[in-house]
Amino acid sequence: MYISKKPYLYGMEGKNKKRYGKQAQELIRFRVADYLRKKQGTQKECAAIFGLSQMAVNRIWAKYKIGGKQALRSKKRGAKGGTKLKKGRAHQLRRLIREKMPDQLKLPFGLWTREAVQQLISTRYGVELSRWQVGRYLKKRGYTPQKPIKKAFEQKPEAVKKWLEEEYPAIERRAKREKAVIYFGDETGCKSDHQAGRSYAPKGGRDARHHGNGETLFGQYDIGHKQPGAPAVHAHGGGPQQRGVQDLSGTDDKIQ
Repeated sequence: MYISKKPYLYGMEGKNKKRYGKQAQELIRFRVADYLRKKQGTQKECAAIFGLSQMAVNRIWAKYKIGGKQALRSKKRGAKGGTKLKKGRAHQLRRLIREKMPDQLKLPFGLWTREAVQQLISTRYGVELSRWQVGRYLKKRGYTPQKPIKKAFEQKPEAVKKWLEEEYPAIERRAKREKAVIYFGDETGCKSDHQAGRSYAPKGGRDARHHGNGETLFGQYDIGHKQPGAPAVHAHGGGPQQRGVQDLSGTDDKIQ
């Protein structure tokens, strides 16, 4: 007759305990509880016999005292019932992420981070997902964190096209007629609604971070000054910092 040195592993010798299935792990918990219930030894001795940590034995015994063997049964792993998005909602969620920004949906985020998507799912659909689950969901559907491009709400492509095709040629003709130099201003600055960071978007595409008129502090200087003292034709308009025709014939940088 074969007698196992570790009776709780009878019929399981030669296997790695860590690779046991749920049923085997459940059986070990039952036998730990039986061992302690029958007072066959201390919890420390139980841990040594069953090859577990004393903390694990303590947890098993505490659960058993509260809920009996039912509390030691294996539970289904993965997302709990009611924590998965239905197909229709998942499609709607992807459309929202693709077409909207969090602040447009009254969420306290500037970009689509995992936390922002997590809160959107919770508030709109009543489904609770962990940040890790949200990240896995986005990755599986081709969404990657990317730096968004910036587009102003005030941008008017039609007006830009008209200026390039109609107004600027007229400025060139006037400059040639008056033997003047056309200057362009280059500037750098920062805005109160600047958002540095990355936002989840479909792979290969980027979100557009729309912004309005924020407070701006900027420096501006002239480009293209080749004829000191020559009159300048300044194409103004398009921004509150430009106020009428200015004399740009000086060589000093302009700060506004």
